[in-house]
Amino acid sequence: MSGQDYRVPPQSRDSIRGLVRSLRGTFRITGPSFPIMEVIEFALPQLIPGFMFEAGDINDMGGTHGLTYPQENRLILREDIYEGALNGNGRDRMTAAHELGHLLLHKNIAFARAAPGVNIRAFESSEWQAKCFSGELLVPATHSAVFKTMPAEKVAIVCGVSVDAARYQVNRM
Repeated sequence: MSGQDYRVPPQSRDSIRGLVRSLRGTFRITGPSFPIMEVIEFALPQLIPGFMFEAGDINDMGGTHGLTYPQENRLILREDIYEGALNGNGRDRMTAAHELGHLLLHKNIAFARAAPGVNIRAFESSEWQAKCFSGELLVPATHSAVFKTMPAEKVAIVCGVSVDAARYQVNRM
């Protein structure tokens, strides 16, 4: 996907949480940390026929951190974002999870490009849905009882995300 937003079939946070629970169950991940790059690089090629992952050249991608083409089963992360995600950078891990969200949420659906100046309701926004997915995947609501007792800085460390992402997710639990 690009920075452009698209109107997609509606999804609530609860329905996205259900998908995340299912995905975590598929990989038997019960702890709070999610191995996003291992899943993208090693598990998805086994599960999705024709899946392609690429680290894109920073000069070619410019300000675009990641792209996903759901119909082509193709996910691209800019090379510095890829390296950062591999090294545990929370923002880069979130970008990788965001692109995974586009791949899983937006395959085989009709897209309607938002006209300039037209607001899309959050639950119908491809960008909101992917952002919601990434937060739910990396800071899972299944651990909300524990997370609500911890400072955001600790949640960020446990989940491998930025402090802002940890705070945002805990506030939505």
